[in-house]
Amino acid sequence: MKKFSINAEHVNKSIRLTQDIIDTCGPRLAGSDACKESAKIIHAELGKYCDTVHFHRFHFHPRAFFGHLELVPILYILSTFLLLFNVFYAAWIGFILLVFVFAIQFVFYKRFLDPLYTKAEGINVIGAIEPVDEVKQQIIISGHHDSARIFRLLAFNGQLYVVTISCAVITGVMAAAALTFIVAVHIMSGRVPGFAEILHYLVPIGAVFYIPLFFFLSSEVTEGAGDNLISSCMLVTLAEIFSRLKKSSKLRLNHTRLRFISFDAEESGVRGSKIYTRTYKKELQRIPTYNLNVDSIFDVNQIKFLTWDINGTVRLSKKMAKECVEVANNEGYNARLFRLILGMGGTDAAEMARIGVHATSLVAMRTDFFQKKVVYHTPEDTPKNLDRKAVKAVLKIVSSYIFKKEREVDEKKRPPITLKNLVKLLFWRFASKKATTYGGGIWIRKR
Repeated sequence: MKKFSINAEHVNKSIRLTQDIIDTCGPRLAGSDACKESAKIIHAELGKYCDTVHFHRFHFHPRAFFGHLELVPILYILSTFLLLFNVFYAAWIGFILLVFVFAIQFVFYKRFLDPLYTKAEGINVIGAIEPVDEVKQQIIISGHHDSARIFRLLAFNGQLYVVTISCAVITGVMAAAALTFIVAVHIMSGRVPGFAEILHYLVPIGAVFYIPLFFFLSSEVTEGAGDNLISSCMLVTLAEIFSRLKKSSKLRLNHTRLRFISFDAEESGVRGSKIYTRTYKKELQRIPTYNLNVDSIFDVNQIKFLTWDINGTVRLSKKMAKECVEVANNEGYNARLFRLILGMGGTDAAEMARIGVHATSLVAMRTDFFQKKVVYHTPEDTPKNLDRKAVKAVLKIVSSYIFKKEREVDEKKRPPITLKNLVKLLFWRFASKKATTYGGGIWIRKR
């Protein structure tokens, strides 16, 4: 297949559309009118190039995902007071509940607190370009158009952010573990271990790391240019590219359906992709499906493909990630595999992987913890801080990956003509004429 070239105009188009949406809609908190308006603009742009495009509307609870930031510090302070008054059983329950809420809500991205919050409407945008001939596989290129609330501590100092969050987690888990031991000893022996007195001094110190959680989220919302509007705008550019190539006999896709999905509510615990995969699960599983998700495009020198998602709890397709690394390397970019770990959050690829879709996420940002200044989830996430080279890299890598998968389908041929294969072919043709059905491994012949 002839090689296709990404040029400066493709990059300019993606960045220009990002700027236009931000100028029109501003920051786009999931569930807000601004976010819905951005979805409508993306829908209109995809509609120019896709064979079909539609909205996928859903309801979710926007504030629920970060609800643990309101509940966890309250539980810690309340449980600490109970501990100081030697009410060990109640304090133990409080710390256990603290760990449970944090793990379920943030670590595993479950919807434990959702019923406590108000509902809102989210909008996923889905476009598709059909192949010229029979559909044998589909590739989903995805991003998200909602933006996040500003993380105050992260915007102030990235290193202080990591220290505070890490110490809060460690303190909470250790307090819960220590009290579990104290309660177990008391149940079995009727006495309180001597070291329990030390907790009266150590646990209150941990409150220093929990009080900032009350002020963790700002009411202000980022412009979200790099995380992740640019990715949704690149979907439009890619749709235009492949729409035009469909008219070319040399570069058209014969057997690969392309889907371009701009998810909503990714910053609310990947609610948009979660509901999408549940709604379209059977369709996504009907034929081989590959999801190349694009998220957080900030630095061309930091291209990574994820093998684990959602704080390291969801396995993505390592095979697909390796293929993408190979494609990136062939395009001249230094890419590598990467695993998200606890505290790094998650991407929309995780929900695809949960239902068996081959999925990975392409990210282009620093992932080392101790950065003093970051752009992600801060007021600095603006179009002026977009990396043009990274945008070009993503467009090249994604388009090359699509061509690679199409080439693989085209190159799948019939088995070689050998005596063994001829015997098999004749046998199955004879058997199919004599049989009406096949059950439990036994052919039932016509009478």
